[in-house]
Amino acid sequence: VRIRRRAFPRNVEVPPHNVEEQRIAFETVYAVPRIVGICRVLERVKASIGCVVAVEALAPPQRRASAQSLLVFVNSGLGALAGHWLTGTAYDRYELVGGAHDWGGIFLIPTIGCFLACVLLVFLVRDDR
Repeated sequence: VRIRRRAFPRNVEVPPHNVEEQRIAFETVYAVPRIVGICRVLERVKASIGCVVAVEALAPPQRRASAQSLLVFVNSGLGALAGHWLTGTAYDRYELVGGAHDWGGIFLIPTIGCFLACVLLVFLVRDDR
């Protein structure tokens, strides 16, 4: 398959864009995807709040934490479950005497994880063109 490098033949002139066309292009390319993203986030938050309210109303008090955990697992998947488990483990591990926490140690764990993910990305993802 051969791709043409020019959108127009050589003898056709493209008219200059006016301000209205530039504004519409800006809204289409820049603003609309951001608005859609905001709407999707708000939709997700609305659904999450509704589910939490339903769990609070339907689950008995002694089972409420388990029902909320199940809700998070169903909505977010195994990655969120592993993340919550690791966060709880780190929170317990870096607890200091008197109930305070070593936040530097806690935040060092995701920093190291992000660094390792970047290293893996550099070495495993190749463009062999």
